[in-house]
Amino acid sequence: MAGDGLPNPNDNDLSWLKAGGRGTGARFAATVVLWIGGVVLAILLVVLVLHHIQGGTQDALSLHQQLVDIREPWSDQIATDIEGYRTWLENHGTTPELNVFDDISVVLLRGVLATSTSPSESLMSSLYVSAHAGVLRALFLIIASIRLWLATLLVAGYFGFTFYKPYKGDDLLGQTGNGRLFYSGARGGLENLSASGAPDVLVRGLACPDYATKAETHSSAIWHTLSKWNATNTTNEALTSILVKHGDTASYIPTLEDEALFSKTFKGSSLAEHIPHLLESALTLHSMYASGDITSAPQGAKPASTLSEANSQQYADVILGALHQVLSPTLRGYIGELSAHEVATFILALESGKIVAHSFEAGKWFRRSNFPHLSARAVIHSVLSYPTEYDFEQRQRIRQALVYASRTSSFAPVRMPLGMTDDIWALRQWAEVLLS
Repeated sequence: MAGDGLPNPNDNDLSWLKAGGRGTGARFAATVVLWIGGVVLAILLVVLVLHHIQGGTQDALSLHQQLVDIREPWSDQIATDIEGYRTWLENHGTTPELNVFDDISVVLLRGVLATSTSPSESLMSSLYVSAHAGVLRALFLIIASIRLWLATLLVAGYFGFTFYKPYKGDDLLGQTGNGRLFYSGARGGLENLSASGAPDVLVRGLACPDYATKAETHSSAIWHTLSKWNATNTTNEALTSILVKHGDTASYIPTLEDEALFSKTFKGSSLAEHIPHLLESALTLHSMYASGDITSAPQGAKPASTLSEANSQQYADVILGALHQVLSPTLRGYIGELSAHEVATFILALESGKIVAHSFEAGKWFRRSNFPHLSARAVIHSVLSYPTEYDFEQRQRIRQALVYASRTSSFAPVRMPLGMTDDIWALRQWAEVLLS
């Protein structure tokens, strides 16, 4: 069963963790093999160095001839083996490999020839000679394959250096590591600070919305509106791509108590149809305020009392008037000080939250969440270019305006921060109008 082996109330809950350091022996065996391989390689290198220092071995062939002169089966077998090993190394190996084989075989042959008893007469002498013959064969196999070993070690070292290193990337795991290969925590460093002393690092969110293609994005009405007002940047392109991909999402879904009023005032529309009109209204006001005109009524604005099964353009005209009326002249001035890029990013982010909050099931759109403004924060935090194009103050302004867009929550009224600055409050006012 799947639950077999799991700790129960009668077991020590930390038993699995304690057993983590006790391996099954595989690690010990691998360590022993690596040490043996390292020692063998070191010995071969030492022998090669000594060979060059001593000017080469002169008695390898003479010892081989002495072995042949014994004329016994065991000596003939060893001599034949050595001759075969040397022939293979001459044809397929390198000169240093042959020299190392000759140097070590000399030591082994001297040991074999030093025995005073024929292997056929003594069991110990037979084992002694067999051991030397086995070492000669193992020596040949090691030397013959040493280039393959070295190539394998180089490849393994390269891939080990390339892949087995701390992961760094523009995501949660890559941004919260501590620079080590294995780390189970989430580190938030204080290396990069804003002017106010706050950490100027935005960890990328986990939202994963789908993106439209670049061609689809640039041919959309949303992108054309952004281009008209010089509000295009990489962040707005990403948000536009998300909205184009999910452009069939309903732009507004009323609560149960507002359904009757909603059906009388607005025909309804998709995000792809509605957002260009919203951007046009918001960026028109922003341009007006940026030019210093904070008192004149915007042209084309209509009062809410005129709404009656309105289309997107008519609804946006009412939104235009509401966005203007909801701000005092002072707050309008703060909106005018913002860039068109930031205002557009704020509008696009707020609307993109509806992609997460709205769901289509059983042939009807309904609210999956009553907090599209919080979903908007999640979506914009997933945009890779967002923290690079906007500094800490701009991101804080957008974030707080989104978080405090609604005055109510599921449990109680939302208390606004005492330290909220006027520019954030102005954007928050707009967010509340756009959510209504």
